[in-house]
Amino acid sequence: MSSGQKQNSVVEFTLFDRSYRLACDPDQKLLLEQAASEFVKRVKEVKEAHQGMGPEGAAVMAGINCMFELLEMQAVSAWDVNDVKQKIKSLETQLERCFYEQDNLF
Repeated sequence: MSSGQKQNSVVEFTLFDRSYRLACDPDQKLLLEQAASEFVKRVKEVKEAHQGMGPEGAAVMAGINCMFELLEMQAVSAWDVNDVKQKIKSLETQLERCFYEQDNLF
């Protein structure tokens, strides 16, 4: 391996007696470990809440719930950013008007 290439890290986790390995960049490893741990926790919660559900169904349901939460957070975040940008633009316009009026006084 050349010195310009990064060494991949591996995140391992177990879900319902099955082991999984995910390759990632070293700087992503900690966050991916946290994501895997949270996912396993959520899948188990779904499985416990729905006694007749199989492991695959619980994993799909937990995954869909996670994606819903992510999209919901992105929608809220995007709205906030646009609102702030609009307020900043409004303030800039008001300041430009004030400076223009100030310049015309002298």
